[in-house]
Amino acid sequence: MGRLSGIVLLAGIAGAILAAPVRAEDVRAIALGDITFNYSAASWRIERGSDGLVAVCVQEDCSGATLDINQIDGEDGCTKDAMTAEARRLFPGAQRAYANIVRAGRFALVLAESHDGPDLSSPQYAHACLAWQGHEYRFVMRPETIGTQSWIGGALHYLVSRATAPEAPVEQLRIGDVTFGLSTEIWKIADVDQNPDSRDTALLTCRMPSCDEPNLMAALSVVPADTPCPSPLTTNEFAYGGEARHGEVPKEAPDGLSFTTTEIWLGCRNFVPPRFSACGIHDGRAYHLATTGGQSCRSSIWSVPENLLIDLLKSARVVK
Repeated sequence: MGRLSGIVLLAGIAGAILAAPVRAEDVRAIALGDITFNYSAASWRIERGSDGLVAVCVQEDCSGATLDINQIDGEDGCTKDAMTAEARRLFPGAQRAYANIVRAGRFALVLAESHDGPDLSSPQYAHACLAWQGHEYRFVMRPETIGTQSWIGGALHYLVSRATAPEAPVEQLRIGDVTFGLSTEIWKIADVDQNPDSRDTALLTCRMPSCDEPNLMAALSVVPADTPCPSPLTTNEFAYGGEARHGEVPKEAPDGLSFTTTEIWLGCRNFVPPRFSACGIHDGRAYHLATTGGQSCRSSIWSVPENLLIDLLKSARVVK
């Protein structure tokens, strides 16, 4: 075959490949409570069961592995410790069990996995949950469906990452004479303390995956205006040669409230997020927002993202 003929042949093959029809993915959807699972028929077979959904993995790396997906009331049981303990109870023969919280699209999946030995190609068990709008969604693997290449944990993670849910409602929290709009996808009210001396405080927990770690908190409070605004700085906040940066969040509506913000950088050699606080004055009282917890150069690098705090301040409305 001459060189020219070879080139023509290769060009013909390439043209045939490009002209071949691309098979569309067979994407299906099934809902449980507020969550809709969008999945490929080449990867999953999902049907309704007596108490929820039954999901059977059909892709090669976890073929046959079966999960029962159920919805239960409450969110408090969806933790790393709870999932690890439950995985150990369900699969007592496993030599290793651990849990991680992983971002899965819009959700935070608490994924517990157990292995039958040190080799990662050994049978793998999975037990997981995600908390959403007052419910837990549990994913429980049936032990009898374990296979020697049962990578069900990764397949489940991908399944949840493609799931969707309606827009989360916004809850109005009143502190003194001001309301704040809390997206229930981002914030959970941990505690509200109302005292007769006009000192109201609400502790807010930032939900994952909006925050990278669980139990990160912020506090909203109202105090008499004789408390300085912004709050006075303490000596130990500059023990490492840090600095304070002040800013403003102007009100965005006639009934809104303007705030002064303060970020305190500790001046650590390693990265530590700044301590954030904000303060606004209305009708003789000061409204404060601040991240909570001790902070030093040895503290965790995680913190409540500043944009979430700014959005919370922008939602403030004076009650008429």
